[in-house]
Amino acid sequence: MSFSQRLNSEYKRFIENLVDGVQLEKFDETNANFIIVIMPGGIYRGLELKLCILVGKEYPFKPPRIYFCDGIPIHPHVLSCGSIRINLLQEDVWSPAMNLQ
Repeated sequence: MSFSQRLNSEYKRFIENLVDGVQLEKFDETNANFIIVIMPGGIYRGLELKLCILVGKEYPFKPPRIYFCDGIPIHPHVLSCGSIRINLLQEDVWSPAMNLQ
């Protein structure tokens, strides 16, 4: 499966399985960028968070870059610049079997 086929397949799956409080604001197939708006409940209730997902041409063999581009939450796995630091997004842990969802 080619890069664009895989990306389009994942995009379609994402749209079909949207969770309450999450919407896709922008999908730029040319640059393989997504912007997702999250309006969570709980301690983040009322805060609109924008999550940027940058998918490089090496995807799925290299992980996407995911960060908060607006409304950065205070969380142990989120740096003050908005970058998300979890093991699954590290190159030595990421697997092509994983997906954006």
